[in-house]
Amino acid sequence: MIKIARADLYGAVMLHASQSVLLCRLADEFGGEVWTFPKAQPRPDESPAETAVRAALEGSGYPAEILEVVPGGFPDTTSLSAFYVVGRAPGERKRAGSAASSQWVDFRTAQDLIAQTQGEAERERDLAILRAAQDVRVRLTWSQRPAVWKDDWRGKEMPRQRREIALDLRFDEFAMTRIRKGLLPRAMEEKWFAWFEKSRLHLHRSWTGYCIYEVNFVRESDHWRAISATVNSHPKQRIPNDNDEDRRWIARIIAGQLLYE
Repeated sequence: MIKIARADLYGAVMLHASQSVLLCRLADEFGGEVWTFPKAQPRPDESPAETAVRAALEGSGYPAEILEVVPGGFPDTTSLSAFYVVGRAPGERKRAGSAASSQWVDFRTAQDLIAQTQGEAERERDLAILRAAQDVRVRLTWSQRPAVWKDDWRGKEMPRQRREIALDLRFDEFAMTRIRKGLLPRAMEEKWFAWFEKSRLHLHRSWTGYCIYEVNFVRESDHWRAISATVNSHPKQRIPNDNDEDRRWIARIIAGQLLYE
């Protein structure tokens, strides 16, 4: 990751796993800004990254994690801003303090919304940030992509008809970074929706939303291990398998869908 530019303000361009971007609508429309990116002045005890994460939380309500730096600084009439590309981090969304609302949009719609800003310097600044963030997005590695969350797809809860099976699958930290990112289907042909929370990987069929497996992980010294799984046993939600076949399916989904692009 490159070093972020020195600036008066630090902010966040939040990306979604669907490749959309988050814009915030300011309550006071300061400087003629309508839709913009959250940013803040650093506090004395904050690093630039900590300021950007705080700005994202205050502006959108979403906890954030740093994915990459947006190269360069972005001036307006009074200040210089620098930005990180961020994704949603674990944790519940909170009430945003500095924005009236926020919206996930594609990059073309983001350009149109930013164009509503009346101040030329502020408008051109945010359009430049958007272009630079889009360039960063296409260069993000598979491990850097924004994480998938439970509310990103029409996933259903695990039914009461379930059983537990033992597992013994081991993964290094690099593999776990990818597993924790989950999987958001981009087309109906991609048959799985996956999200990770509190050491548990949830695997849903994308067409129906049925939760088929919930895989439990534990940290063991220098690696992670999948130790068990809850298996959907509802006869109307899936074709029944024996335990060994379900173990093979879990290993195959993780290896084929989550670890490789």
